[in-house]
Amino acid sequence: MSALFSIFGFLSVMLHGFDLVAQTVLLGSILFLLLLALPLAAPLGDDSALVLSGTRRVIQIDWPGLSS
Repeated sequence: MSALFSIFGFLSVMLHGFDLVAQTVLLGSILFLLLLALPLAAPLGDDSALVLSGTRRVIQIDWPGLSS
């Protein structure tokens, strides 16, 4: 019985770590988009569309993970 509690404790810690990583990725992506990608979109030219779409894709993938 003790091993079962240990396994659930370990999984709880791992899920909490995953949640912290997801929050960090989302916050970093939003800040990158607002502070760097959008202001520098004009000087980058055609490459800015690739950077903006990739950043938005990361935000869209990570957003549902923070519903907890």
